[in-house]
Amino acid sequence: MAFEVGRRIGWSEVDLAGVMYYPKALHLAHETFEKVWPTIFGKPYRHIIEQMDIGFPTVRVEAEWNSPLYLDDEITIQLSVENIGTSSVTWSCFFLKFNGSVCWHGNITTACVKVSSFSKIEIPGELKRALQKIQLSNG
Repeated sequence: MAFEVGRRIGWSEVDLAGVMYYPKALHLAHETFEKVWPTIFGKPYRHIIEQMDIGFPTVRVEAEWNSPLYLDDEITIQLSVENIGTSSVTWSCFFLKFNGSVCWHGNITTACVKVSSFSKIEIPGELKRALQKIQLSNG
């Protein structure tokens, strides 16, 4: 089941033509990534970084626009996990307009690292179980 959050496109997210500036889509996807943790893990992402010394930096991004987003558009952002590897997670993020049409989709792969050394580590079981709550399938 995907995590969902509503969002209005604000002034700081559009260019002079009133269309969302493309890097802002990745910023909104990351905001949603941060918002999902209290729901699936019971603690904010900050806790994972500061208390567990674990982070999930982005290592790969693929994104596609199907239609533009404009100032004051109301959207639903859906975030789910496509794949959980030994030390990486592939996230799937969709921006949906009010009629349900997909206007943006991104696949974002993050690596699991020990923050203090920035070295790759295996995803701990408790985090893996949390991620499975929003995994699309068991694949």
